[in-house]
Amino acid sequence: MPSLTLPLTAPAEHAKITLRKAAQKDIAPSTTTLALSGPMDVIPREMHTAMLEQKDEMIAIEKERRGEMKEAIDKYKKELEVKEIEVIQARKAAQEANQTATSLSTRADRLQLDFNSLVVDAAERMQAAMLLARTI
Repeated sequence: MPSLTLPLTAPAEHAKITLRKAAQKDIAPSTTTLALSGPMDVIPREMHTAMLEQKDEMIAIEKERRGEMKEAIDKYKKELEVKEIEVIQARKAAQEANQTATSLSTRADRLQLDFNSLVVDAAERMQAAMLLARTI
């Protein structure tokens, strides 16, 4: 019976080695042909420039809007200051009116007391005059 020669490596191992050698042959020529190419734009320059111009326009519009808002806020602040001054003046006028009313009330009370004392004094004098007239 003839003898069969057995391979030195198992068939699965032999297949792996063969695949590795084939992959190395496929990779080796392509690595030598690789060269650095010039920069490629993912977005064309024209489109990129247009996008930047649009963004600049949007920023300019936003700055203009913010300027208008700042002017409106400044105008509102000035109006508030004027209103605050008016309120302060009105409060002072109200306080002065209150003080005047209090002063007039106090004066009226004093006048009423003076009037009452004069009335009492006049009544006492009338009584004294009547008594004097009876005795005469």
